[in-house]
Amino acid sequence: MKHINLGVILLAVCLIFVCTFYNIKLYASPLDALNNNNLAEQLLIKIQSSNISDEEIEKLYLYLDVLYQKNTQFYSYKISELEKIMEKYREKIINHARELAASENYKEAVEFLESRSELFKDKTLITSLINHYSKFFVSDGLFYCNTQPTIVNINKLIAFPNAALLEEYERDAQECLTNKEFYNLLKELYLNDFCLISFSDILEIQDNLIVKKDLYLPKNKKPIILVVNANYTPSPVFIEKFIVDAKGEIAAFSSKQAEKNQISYNTDFIPILENFIAENKDFSFKNAKCVINFNSNSSILGYNISKQNPNFGQDILSLKKVCSILKEHGYGFCYENSNIQNFSEDELLEENALLEELKQVFGNLIVFSCGENHLKNFNLNTLNNLGFKIILSNSTESSVVIKNNKALGFFIKLTGEKLKKKQNSVLKLNFENIYDHANRKTPFEM
Repeated sequence: MKHINLGVILLAVCLIFVCTFYNIKLYASPLDALNNNNLAEQLLIKIQSSNISDEEIEKLYLYLDVLYQKNTQFYSYKISELEKIMEKYREKIINHARELAASENYKEAVEFLESRSELFKDKTLITSLINHYSKFFVSDGLFYCNTQPTIVNINKLIAFPNAALLEEYERDAQECLTNKEFYNLLKELYLNDFCLISFSDILEIQDNLIVKKDLYLPKNKKPIILVVNANYTPSPVFIEKFIVDAKGEIAAFSSKQAEKNQISYNTDFIPILENFIAENKDFSFKNAKCVINFNSNSSILGYNISKQNPNFGQDILSLKKVCSILKEHGYGFCYENSNIQNFSEDELLEENALLEELKQVFGNLIVFSCGENHLKNFNLNTLNNLGFKIILSNSTESSVVIKNNKALGFFIKLTGEKLKKKQNSVLKLNFENIYDHANRKTPFEM
């Protein structure tokens, strides 16, 4: 019996010591309760008439919160009441932070929220806002870009435009831009603060999963990804191929032109783009140029990769040399095949073998292009097995979304016909300034 009494005594002593050490009251007197309730009423009155930042309110709340939590047996009915009082004040904090952010004072908004984080029991919203506004901080002179990149697709250029040729090759004239229109397009994009980016600026692969990246650009710049179809067939209006010149730069080559004009730097998209960026360096972000789209049905950049081609070996070596320089210059590559969904198992094996050969020339191909109607029928797992992570398709709007571990990029197509009829409102450019009035026979539609 003595042992039991001694144990009880020791337990009581320990409890008193702990409560004293942590300044916890085992009970509250009626007078304490009255004083604390008066404090809570003062808190309510102050919140209703307070400014956003009131140190007295915040100290008062934190004092009452600690007090009530330590005396839950006595104040349990007051804890929920206290939280209701503070909800109005928390709303003021959140609204004030949003007002700061709306004025682009992101850093001030984050600092304001962080300094009052202790007042929030559920930190879900305040943490989300802090993380979101933190993205907008200036980073190495760059600003967080919260807009979707515009993806624009064009065909190879009409390198030798004149009214007679454009009339003779009407289909090409409708489907393609002239070299002058391409240059004018670059100029209009630049004047409207567009900036070329790469897919690697907005997407990355982590552990075989494709994820979106935050994009930071120079202030007021709008991101754009340019995709150019680059399959060439013999024609008087197109160049023959791209070559590496004596200085190691990419030039356009056309054997049917006069000797002095066979090598040119103003007839097709690669040298035109290179020269434009050399004069306007801030048009390209991190040396981004464009994505070159090709298929295996015709000459890629002017080189025939069919094994039936008697010059297959030399063409592959020349194409590889051109592509090596293009990759160094910031160009990407995209493979197009709208028939894959109809392939048998054997045909898929052949396609995979072809892609392995193409990788020796272009590197790791992860971007795939198809028509809008084809995309609806595609088995994305098939494309995944072939190694493609980014799927491009034409649409009336431009966007990038991630679905089933695929990045689906929807591009707007710009052709001579759409330019003439101003059928693309997404870009919001002055199409009259882009249109080749000198060479196109059909007048621009006002």
